[in-house]
Amino acid sequence: MNTSSHLTTTNRRRVAAFFLFLVAACIGLAASFEARAQAPADATALPSPPQPTPSPTRNPTDDGASKAANAATLSLTGRVVDESGEPASGVPVAAYPTNYSSDSFRQAQLNANTTDEQGNFKIDGLAPGLYSLSAPLRGFVPDPNDTPPGRATPVYRAGDNVTVRLVKGGVITGSVTDANGEPLIAMTVRAYFVRDLEGNDLRAGFVGGDQTDDRGVFRIYGLRQGVYVVVAGNDSSSGSGPGMRIPSLYEGEAPTYYPSGTRDTASEVTVRAGQETSGIDIHYRGERGRRITGTVTSAQGQPPDAGVSVVLTHASTGTQAGFAYSPPGGAFSFEGVADGEYEVQARSTTRNGASSTSTPQRITMSGADVTGLKLTLSPLASASGNLVTEPLNEAARVSEVCKERRSSLLPQEAIIVARRDELNAAKNQRAGRRTPQRLETSPGAGGVFTLRNLESGRYRVESQPADENWYVRDIQLSAAPTPTAATSARPATTRKESAAPARRESVAAAPPSREWLELKAGQETTGLFIRVAEGAASLSGRLVAELTTPPPAFVPVRVHLVPAEREQADNAMRYYETAPASDGGFSFKHLAPGKYLILARPAESAASDAGAR
Repeated sequence: MNTSSHLTTTNRRRVAAFFLFLVAACIGLAASFEARAQAPADATALPSPPQPTPSPTRNPTDDGASKAANAATLSLTGRVVDESGEPASGVPVAAYPTNYSSDSFRQAQLNANTTDEQGNFKIDGLAPGLYSLSAPLRGFVPDPNDTPPGRATPVYRAGDNVTVRLVKGGVITGSVTDANGEPLIAMTVRAYFVRDLEGNDLRAGFVGGDQTDDRGVFRIYGLRQGVYVVVAGNDSSSGSGPGMRIPSLYEGEAPTYYPSGTRDTASEVTVRAGQETSGIDIHYRGERGRRITGTVTSAQGQPPDAGVSVVLTHASTGTQAGFAYSPPGGAFSFEGVADGEYEVQARSTTRNGASSTSTPQRITMSGADVTGLKLTLSPLASASGNLVTEPLNEAARVSEVCKERRSSLLPQEAIIVARRDELNAAKNQRAGRRTPQRLETSPGAGGVFTLRNLESGRYRVESQPADENWYVRDIQLSAAPTPTAATSARPATTRKESAAPARRESVAAAPPSREWLELKAGQETTGLFIRVAEGAASLSGRLVAELTTPPPAFVPVRVHLVPAEREQADNAMRYYETAPASDGGFSFKHLAPGKYLILARPAESAASDAGAR
């Protein structure tokens, strides 16, 4: 185990014993099981975990045809309540589709609804698909227990009736003093989100700030739980017009991170929902900052004809150190930058959501300004394809296992994920680069999807159906037909007919690709094919460790399912992974019917994606 190299011999033995017990708890008690379509897993092998949060209410008689026919009248309804279950009135609620674009953002603002005295809301005019909800209330955050592992927010299907629970956010409070211990007044203090409590980097960045009062005291509240770094002083952002930057007493000075250093030496602060983390006292260094200037050009060497955002990040950690907006013409600047190593990257996004970026440029600040940087924009890659749904045939639907089940899934009710090859990226990229490791979208009404804004590299493509009764049967990354007329072979408005024979033949003739999806800058890849089928199984259980001594320091664990059938050994769709909860409970959903072995083992790193894979 890689993590044991830094432990004493005694600790290594304890860790080894701990994981032997974990593995025994899973393998010894449940060496294998058979996942049958819609059949409940054997509950006798392991103690029952806590019941999950109930799924949103749906009408079990709804099918794809009725939903498509009433697309103009689909709504998201529900209530917003506080942690005690009392209604929260006057809260603006907006629904954002998972296949986000600037146009969909504007439409979400138009469809936003405000809760009434009972906390009720209704958002009309939604097309079939998946949506996330925004319900901002100052000082409150969404209940972290309602958010799936590895995600920033839960998603809902158009037509759902949901309950949005808001709880008091966490608090970071402390003081800022100078070298003589005197309080500093009107000092800006900011909190930057680093990762959640499970170790997932959700790339939230700056999430809250405050200014010190006449005692030098600050209080940042309404924070979601997670791990933060706290910094005092102006960040290095700059504006391009009057009123875009507020004058400060500390203009041009480099920021100081808690407790009294740079980003590389900053201490992390853990925040939990509803709890206050106090004593975060910062001793401000008051050092002079430096300046960074440069220009942005298009791939053709011309100044961009639209505004461009330029981000300054710490090279070693990826934490944002500044943000500048470059107007048409391409000039940008950062002020008050501390000595250290940084990366500068420009980004421009069009109305349809397509983006161009520059290659991150590494710079070193050491007692002098850095001027004359030149950033060149180039288009990002994209990958498009088609997702089709395969309902149960009539013989399976009337079987004893499935006859009580009624489910529906439209192509646009699945999430398509491109997950970056983290290990390969770590070898080929410079330390601290904050490239998105996970991008997602949802198909349109005909099942056609496009994953946009992918940087060059290798990606795994995954799919997550919204309905738990469905599983991913096949993913082809190459040799599949380009999605053009294929959508008419499987209309979204049809629920009972199977996929068109011509489509099935073309897919069967193409050997499935199990390789990584390799993308280069500006590349537009087509022909991805995903098939999801009805009849998924599920499994839940708990890790149990019978230790006579206290467990060792936390080491992340993952629970795996691997195919027990020899003929499925090379089928990537039959391997599953998830992370247990703090009490050891775990669950698998969207399982393909079949026989599996189950085991637990240490995760490759604490920052592994906690979501099911």
